[in-house]
Amino acid sequence: MPLTDSQRIAELARWAEPVRASDGQWLEDARRLVAGAVARHPAFAGLGLLVEPVGSWVNGTHLGSAVDIDVRVEFAERTFHGAVGGMSAQGLARRHRAYGGRWTPQEFRSELGAALSSACDVVDTGRSTALRVPGVPGGRPGIRVVPCFGYLHRPVLTGTEQRGIVVFTRDGRHLVNWPRQQWENGRAKDAATGHRYTYAVRALKAVAADLASTGASRSLPSYFTECLIHCVPDGTLRTGSPDDAFRGSLGFLEYQLSVWSMFAKPDTLLEPNGIRRLFGPGRPWTRSDGHALVTAVRRHLGYRR
Repeated sequence: MPLTDSQRIAELARWAEPVRASDGQWLEDARRLVAGAVARHPAFAGLGLLVEPVGSWVNGTHLGSAVDIDVRVEFAERTFHGAVGGMSAQGLARRHRAYGGRWTPQEFRSELGAALSSACDVVDTGRSTALRVPGVPGGRPGIRVVPCFGYLHRPVLTGTEQRGIVVFTRDGRHLVNWPRQQWENGRAKDAATGHRYTYAVRALKAVAADLASTGASRSLPSYFTECLIHCVPDGTLRTGSPDDAFRGSLGFLEYQLSVWSMFAKPDTLLEPNGIRRLFGPGRPWTRSDGHALVTAVRRHLGYRR
């Protein structure tokens, strides 16, 4: 049953509140814990590994202490090159053969696990690429530690060289991410919208998670909700009250993602990093997923009666 206006406003007000001061301390504590374990590990001596928090906690779009803090450990001295979306299987195989050194993705992850295990409890399910440091009930959140390598994209003709990271999964795939660009663009958009951007991302994440838990909507990566809100014009996010802005944002997205929208251009929408297209081959979501999600959220919140 759709929420009433008063119920919806009360629900959305939770996500308009500023991030708590303790969140910043937890973020720094997570970085220090991982950085300290890496610095003390003999096998990593002299490697100059980069240890940085990434993801929703850095962007201010997390939904509380139940969400793990993501920390990347990057072996920057071994850099892969390729297209925005990643490397071909043949090209990647050639690079692995040409390298011939110790620090393969498997070896790097193994040593990172050893480094963390010497400092704290670590959960390694054998499936996930990340290693997890459990949180403290009622206190520090869990930490997902992601081993990765440097990644460089050089446009063939025009454009700016971009540096990101590549994560090698346990099943032989690889994922290219652009955390610095995502953070810079998100910070700029949040400032331009009077902090309505992070509010809208958190609100959409929360409602999407509630709908997925009841089976009213498909479960999608939370990053997808951030991508959707980043596509909303700044002026729409600044309009009226937070409730007005969220209503307008969902209306904009529903139009952009509808197959009947004559002037919408979903194929031009970009992720928050401003580099990779939001929809296309190999993505874990589709245009129809986005439209179904936005429609379900609008109906649940009482925007579509």
